[in-house]
Formats: sequence, structure tokens, C-alpha cells
Amino acid sequence: MYCAIWLRRTLKGTSLHIGSLKNGRELLLVSAPVKDDSDYEHLYLAACDVALKDLKEWFESNDIKVEYYINWGSPWDSEFEDSIDFYLNYVAKIVSNDISEEAQMIYKLKYDDVYPVKNLKSYMENLFK
Repeated sequence: MYCAIWLRRTLKGTSLHIGSLKNGRELLLVSAPVKDDSDYEHLYLAACDVALKDLKEWFESNDIKVEYYINWGSPWDSEFEDSIDFYLNYVAKIVSNDISEEAQMIYKLKYDDVYPVKNLKSYMENLFK
């Protein structure tokens, strides 16, 4: 819990875009409204795994060390901090310092327009197919 609070304070005043991967930047991967019923928690996390599978595999194949953090509460990708909706925020903190320029370029081309995911509905539906 403390880590999520610290990460929230860290991200609150910074840009959430990739910027420079070499600085151990945080990337907001999912910021989506969810139901605040704990019965759905495992489904939302499974939907995040589906949504992020390609990116996680890409990080692994490029030997980029990443730590993942999950926060439940207010949206991080909105100017409306006091939203009445309950959000799941899924963040990746890149801890690798030796990321090639080629990997940075590929990330920007392949994933920059994909994340953050703002709606998990289609990924939730894929869980039941």
C-alpha cells in the first residue's frame, strides 16, 4: 500500500509519457474505470494481463527490467482527480539503465499510441471466449 501511495505522489506531478526510458521512468499502462466490488478484482487483473501480454513479452525479449504496480482508486490519466468513478491504474516502472536507442524507437512506434488502456471491456470479454 505504501508503495502505491509513493508512486501516486511521484506520478502526480510528472508526465506519464515515455520520455526517456534511460531514467527509470514510470509508464501508465492502464487507467480504466472498474466496479468497486472485490468479486471482480481477479477478472480485472486477468484482463490487464491480456491487454499487456504483448508489451510484457516485448520487455522480456529486449531484456528490459520492469516492476509493475497496481493502484485502485482515482484515475491517474485524467485532469479530474476527484472523479466519483473507481479506477484501476496499472503502472510499469522501468528499472533498466541500458536500453538501446533502437529499443526506445521501437517502443515509441509500436506502443506509444496503445497505452494507457482506458477501457477494459473488450479484454474482459476475451476472458470468456
